[in-house]
Amino acid sequence: MKKFYVLPLLAFITIPSYGQSQIKKYVESNAISINSIQPDFADYTDLEPIGKAIGDARIVMLGEQGHGDGAAFLAKTRLVKYLHEQKGFNVIAFEGDFFGLNAGWDEIRKEREQISKFLYDNVYTVWTRSKQCSDLLYDYIPGSYQTNIPLKVTGFDIQLYLDHSARHLKIYIDTSLRQTNIAFVKTKAYQDEFLPAVEGLTKGWLVGKETELKVLEDHVAVILNQLGDRNNEYNWLLLKNIQSFAAANLAARNHHEATEIRDRQMAENLEWLVRKKFPNEKVIVWAANAHVSKNATTAFKFKNSRKNWMGTIFTSDSLNNASTYVLGIASRSGVHQNVLEPTPTKVNAPQKKGLEN
Repeated sequence: MKKFYVLPLLAFITIPSYGQSQIKKYVESNAISINSIQPDFADYTDLEPIGKAIGDARIVMLGEQGHGDGAAFLAKTRLVKYLHEQKGFNVIAFEGDFFGLNAGWDEIRKEREQISKFLYDNVYTVWTRSKQCSDLLYDYIPGSYQTNIPLKVTGFDIQLYLDHSARHLKIYIDTSLRQTNIAFVKTKAYQDEFLPAVEGLTKGWLVGKETELKVLEDHVAVILNQLGDRNNEYNWLLLKNIQSFAAANLAARNHHEATEIRDRQMAENLEWLVRKKFPNEKVIVWAANAHVSKNATTAFKFKNSRKNWMGTIFTSDSLNNASTYVLGIASRSGVHQNVLEPTPTKVNAPQKKGLEN
């Protein structure tokens, strides 16, 4: 593949009132040609129009149409390098485990082998086992720690089940709550129900167990009420993630509801990251197109896509909206294959008057 077109999703989802002819004219006058999607293509001249469009935004969200799109992974890796080296972005926030990619990442020694192993164990398999992501995860990010501009890693997803969470979340929560001396910690329900449920959530034992999930959700509500304030905002937010993860599992049969629970909490997590943990730094967000979509409740044609996705919720705040630029990636044809799937699948043919045409 010699050329790849990266189209700014932001532009198209902020002009929903355009007719087909206006959109076609807009695309023809604003599309740019990308010389290469290969991560080692270091001449960034072709990406400068994207940099100009991003301008002073301190948050750039990079989407992908599916988690089996290797071409998108390559293109996003090259964009990450460009943003890091040319535009001053020094944080990459993955659609990944909020506890593991914050508490866990902050603890590890920033040595190449340690970083590579940690990322392999604590970033989702769809990326860590994909050869198209290996340059980013096992070369570029670890290598950046041998320079004076390291690329810091964080995550914002509520799904707390990867290696670090499975091994450490229960202990971390227990230690933190015992230091608060709230009444619930002294109860039998805390020891016999809450802590085992936290462990079960991280290890997948509670999948389909509605009673245990509801008890966990209710217990977290009690804890948050007894804590009262948010003087340790990370721990407060972590408890809300446990609650949201339990609630999303409870709603698993209603995909629309489960998705909105997840994305609402992810938006809150991202808000905390950019406002509190990294208030003076520029952040790259790596996620699916849907999660980073702006104005999704009004812009999408299909009702099933009109959800309160993370990007829509996050940019509903005027400050966030002014400082955020969104890039979605789409393909007109080809095949895709998630690493967990046995065979590749053809990309769905676009609509006759769809964006890809």
